[in-house]
Amino acid sequence: MAADQDFGKCAHCNEDGKFSCGGCHRAPEYATGDVHRTDYCSKECQNAHRPAHRTYCRSMWKRRTLLRVARLLKAVLLAYRECVFDLDISKVELNDGVLQLHQKQRPAAARKQYRLFPSEVTESLEYKEAALVHNQSMTALALFARLAKKLLSDFATSIESCFLRIKKPAVRTELVPGPNSNDGLHAVLKVGLKGPTGDPESWALDPAGCQYGFLEVLVPYATYLKQGEVVREPEPYDWTETTDLDRFERSLAMNLTAAQEEDAIVERKIRKEYALFVRNRFGSSQPSAVKDLLYWTLPTFGQQLDVLTEDLKQYMSLYMEERGFYADHFSTPAQRRPTPKQRLANFSLLANVLPCFLPSLTCLKMRLGTPQVTGLVLRYFRCGPIVKPFDSVTALVLDTQTDRLYSPNGYMLKDYSQLFALADSCRKA
Repeated sequence: MAADQDFGKCAHCNEDGKFSCGGCHRAPEYATGDVHRTDYCSKECQNAHRPAHRTYCRSMWKRRTLLRVARLLKAVLLAYRECVFDLDISKVELNDGVLQLHQKQRPAAARKQYRLFPSEVTESLEYKEAALVHNQSMTALALFARLAKKLLSDFATSIESCFLRIKKPAVRTELVPGPNSNDGLHAVLKVGLKGPTGDPESWALDPAGCQYGFLEVLVPYATYLKQGEVVREPEPYDWTETTDLDRFERSLAMNLTAAQEEDAIVERKIRKEYALFVRNRFGSSQPSAVKDLLYWTLPTFGQQLDVLTEDLKQYMSLYMEERGFYADHFSTPAQRRPTPKQRLANFSLLANVLPCFLPSLTCLKMRLGTPQVTGLVLRYFRCGPIVKPFDSVTALVLDTQTDRLYSPNGYMLKDYSQLFALADSCRKA
């Protein structure tokens, strides 16, 4: 049930409404005026009206869930790019309707250099998102290959990939100096649903559209076509996490130098690691993962989405660091990885300090899925400020061999530097 301040008449008895149907609340419009709120005065009236309301409610629920999927996919793309960013940007500014990304241009024969996105280049969230997804629409479709199919399989009637040329961007994004590809292909997903009257609906899902100033990640497909022209007819979405790389490798222009070939090898490794994260998070071993993420109230969905994106950023940034893929990999003493003795000392510090705050603290050895991953388990509970940064986790596993922190299921990683810093400050106090 959705609780709003003002309600209309009960859809069953026409008395004053007291709550709204939560199943179809806040669904996006496909045609003007085709979404309305359904209010009730009691649970009895809602149950009695259910046969008449079921078809419409189910259709609106699908739209609302599709919108959540679209927002989730965009958030995943942004989180991935924050950790796997391959431009050396020094400034982002808007000039004459063009969002300029000032970069240090890489020589044609040089290797790609990955880095964390430099958040200091702009304070605008919209500019940051546009910079993150610049020229990344095909990357987005590849990254979503496994995830989108999993999230949409329960209610979408079709999923297709579509290539357009954007003719009417709200804002153009350019690299300064170039090269630029504003006239290049832009890839989106075309998702089919069954409408409330049984008619088919087609939606454009565009997680990388913010590079053109498009604020809506999900719009009716016919509306989306007003902004561009179709270059290649929609085709079944049978991509994998490396489909775009496969296509680039078949292009002679993308394989002229040894650096390009080496870049492709590294990027494949990164994509496979990302695919591992998705498989562990939403695979067959986690049958309720989709339901736990999508089918909650809007505030809870937002919280779950924050947890997912933070886990992805921690996972990918740690992987990039461990493999030495970052351009400034541990270039300063503060960035260097602690030695095994330092790691054990840090953990001992936690074990000695936290019990005074958390009497239930226990430490024990545990094996996580594979024989080579063993570590110490730190269990704690939600009480007091010391666990506030991690209030979505009830147990953490420190692998002293790789310096990673896992949840007990073995696929979530958390940054534990805050815990160490807090424990150290408590000891000094």
